[in-house]
Amino acid sequence: MTRRLDQVLGRDPFMVDESACYLAAQDLQRYVGDSSSADKTLDPVAAALFKLFFVSICHQINWDFLLGRMREYFFAADTDTMIGRALKYGAKDVEHMLAGYARPDRIKAKERAKIMRMLAAALVEQYGSRVDGLFFPSRIGGDDGLIERLNKFSAFSEDPVGKKVNVFVQELLREHIATFDDEGSVQPAIDYHLIRLYLRSGRVTSKEVVVLSVLTSASPTRMRLITLLRQKVGEALALTSFYAKKTIFEVNYVEWQIARQRCELDGPICTGPWPNSEFDQAIIAIQPLSCPYSGWCLAHNDSEWTALREPEVRKAFY
Repeated sequence: MTRRLDQVLGRDPFMVDESACYLAAQDLQRYVGDSSSADKTLDPVAAALFKLFFVSICHQINWDFLLGRMREYFFAADTDTMIGRALKYGAKDVEHMLAGYARPDRIKAKERAKIMRMLAAALVEQYGSRVDGLFFPSRIGGDDGLIERLNKFSAFSEDPVGKKVNVFVQELLREHIATFDDEGSVQPAIDYHLIRLYLRSGRVTSKEVVVLSVLTSASPTRMRLITLLRQKVGEALALTSFYAKKTIFEVNYVEWQIARQRCELDGPICTGPWPNSEFDQAIIAIQPLSCPYSGWCLAHNDSEWTALREPEVRKAFY
């Protein structure tokens, strides 16, 4: 099996089903809402800096839990105070901040504290006390654009698909913290929730038996397979956004929420009320009593597709 997998990975074994992307887009056109939850009175520089630290350590942990705890224990309206805190953050600070998390093994206090310290030190070295110089270039891409600037920080440059970079850019736009001349160049931010949704819905597929075997097991696999899969999911999400006539960061957000709420690792919740009836009402309104994709999703109509899942990987960007 190992040899066969290596042979298959000599090329790209994944495909995008354009028809399935079109069907998803038809459902997504019913989404009408503003996904922003930002405090409009907050200084944009402080808001951007907080998001930078938040995104830098947001991996293998619940987004909402981490965001709430960082707002409570880490955020400061003064940017110098936030950077000063991050420079001194140790494992005990992270343990205290994340105490009570349902998966203690995923707190990874030393790792997250180190990321925060290194990011703060790099900010001071490159920007001194003028961190606004990082966040507000006129462009996302290109020379000295925001992506190029972010990739100078190890917390953002490690991922070959740039999830944290793209999450951060999308958050600035989604929360109306910044605007850019080239907002159409925003790229998808692909994590394990979206991989699971796209595999089970049939928008990203493979004809290779050895690949499907990997995607129905919990075993770690080749990083190349994971990278190729994430790239293909990104292509499918961009196509879905095009068909839906919505921005990539809108579709990225809505589908990420659908995946978290409806397409759980242990199995999809295709029908019935939404598990969390208090989250984004605009998403619930797409289809109040089922998953928006239940009419065509392969996993809803064929139990074999529910076995598909994201590959296991333990990296600080996944």
